[in-house]
Amino acid sequence: MLDRHHDHDNMELLSRLRTKRDNIKKRLKRAQKKQQQRQEAQESASLTQAEPEAIDQELESTLPQAPRAEPEAIDQELESRLPNTRSEPPDHIVCCITGELMKDPVMCSDGHSYERQAIENWFQNNDTSPLTGARLDHKMLLPNHALRKGAEEWEGLDYSKNPPGLGP
Repeated sequence: MLDRHHDHDNMELLSRLRTKRDNIKKRLKRAQKKQQQRQEAQESASLTQAEPEAIDQELESTLPQAPRAEPEAIDQELESRLPNTRSEPPDHIVCCITGELMKDPVMCSDGHSYERQAIENWFQNNDTSPLTGARLDHKMLLPNHALRKGAEEWEGLDYSKNPPGLGP
């Protein structure tokens, strides 16, 4: 009986360690991506300082060919020439299981929030918290509306009009 209980505890520990390893890999990947974006932004900034006159000349040569260009089209063209400086989402709106921005965050009995599908999948094989490893009192999930709104604002989307998984 003790061996079976010990084996179960070892399996849970192994599962938690794998989750932690996967989370570390995801964080490392995000950090590497941030570093690459910083380097690209620095390189682009040095180019951008030397380009204003060249861009003005190119725009002047383009405008006579398209005198009726809409302001939106000009804005889009200018934005397409700017470096992509959008940063990674803040950690509090990223699911620790998937490493992705949460679209349907739910709060678990451990007090932490997770992407609904990810924690439901976790519960199929575990009755512990993915973050703390502590055994959970229950597996009831509550929607985290404030976190969802924060993720929507960060991403500039409004999922209340088209909730994930429910279709148009």
